[in-house]
Amino acid sequence: MYGRGIDSCAGTLRHRTCRMAPDAGARPYSTQCTTGAVREDVTALGAPDNRTAVRPQRALPPRHCKCGGQAQPCGTSGASRRAQLRQEEGDEAKGPRRDCSSVFAPSSRSLSMEQLRSGENVDGDCGHSAADRPDWFDAHKFDRAKQIFREHLFSFFFAHLVGLAMVVTRPSILEPLVSTGRSSTLSALYRRYLSTLRHVKCWYEGDIWSPDDAAALSIARVRQMHREVSGQLRNRRCPVTGATYLSQLDMAVTQFAFVGLVVLHPRQLGPLPQRVRARVRSPLLEEKLVKPGLVKASPEASAMSKDIISAVRVLVIFLSYEGMMAYWARQVGLDFNAALSLYDWWSYCLIWLTFNLLLRYRTFRNMFNWLLRVAIRRGTKWGGYLQKQLEAQELHARVP
Repeated sequence: MYGRGIDSCAGTLRHRTCRMAPDAGARPYSTQCTTGAVREDVTALGAPDNRTAVRPQRALPPRHCKCGGQAQPCGTSGASRRAQLRQEEGDEAKGPRRDCSSVFAPSSRSLSMEQLRSGENVDGDCGHSAADRPDWFDAHKFDRAKQIFREHLFSFFFAHLVGLAMVVTRPSILEPLVSTGRSSTLSALYRRYLSTLRHVKCWYEGDIWSPDDAAALSIARVRQMHREVSGQLRNRRCPVTGATYLSQLDMAVTQFAFVGLVVLHPRQLGPLPQRVRARVRSPLLEEKLVKPGLVKASPEASAMSKDIISAVRVLVIFLSYEGMMAYWARQVGLDFNAALSLYDWWSYCLIWLTFNLLLRYRTFRNMFNWLLRVAIRRGTKWGGYLQKQLEAQELHARVP
């Protein structure tokens, strides 16, 4: 598909159905459903106009799901159900649904690849006020998504980390990271990622719509940092002619780093609840931008991706770049051709066991969530000591 294979440093990520019964009347067929609001068509033999007589029966009460959404009647046929799904997708623009089918509902605003590419020349900061809620905003789904994050904190953290390691292989994402100088060493990467993790955790747990809330203030700070970096890249001594730094396309790719794997591969992250699995029409970002970036990554991009994992390993000790990417390359449809050491194999097996077995159980989910919160507090309190460890690790790696 995409040049098969990954090399860690060389940059080559090489109802029940209804019965249809013939009717002797004017209609060629009539429908008899086995359950639900039953309608039985009986041919009125001897009736002068041979019309269909309808015998009313007591309607069975519809089933309801736990969150209040009404289940589909049992008598819906497969073809009728597919038609209903198409109708629901067409009606989504009229207003948000509040059933329990999915927190992430399929959107009629899906973008084509051409539309995404057009954002390459559009400034990433649209200028809108952060306090203005979009017209498509659904508070119910927003609060439910925050609850899911709290219940699956470790899975979301892992998805963020892997997504970041993937998207930095794109030159337009890598260049701003390198230009700031805050990603030049393992200790700098550690400070940067720990800060990012605290910001994201604050967004999920706070109220981003309240101007005085810590989450809203955090978003304002991050937005200001993006403006400053974009301005520095535009005003440097030798800027690229016509380039738009931190464009809308870059924002979309960065958004993939945070939620892309959660939406596209929920089974590989725990799994997440059935209600958060989205019906994805076309994973354009993954297929057209992220995976080609992995396959064609430059040595600098591959080194940055690997250094991000190495910096975070002081918080999550079982992480190995080769083991983690070997697991995820398989999930997204790529081959990983780098040689795995014994430690890498141990990391791969532990990752597989965690996300395919342990996180299925609430006890282990709570345990891993607690361990991550402890790691964040430890990383904040003992940040200086951990940074010295990373600096010593870099010095040791440079010694021939």
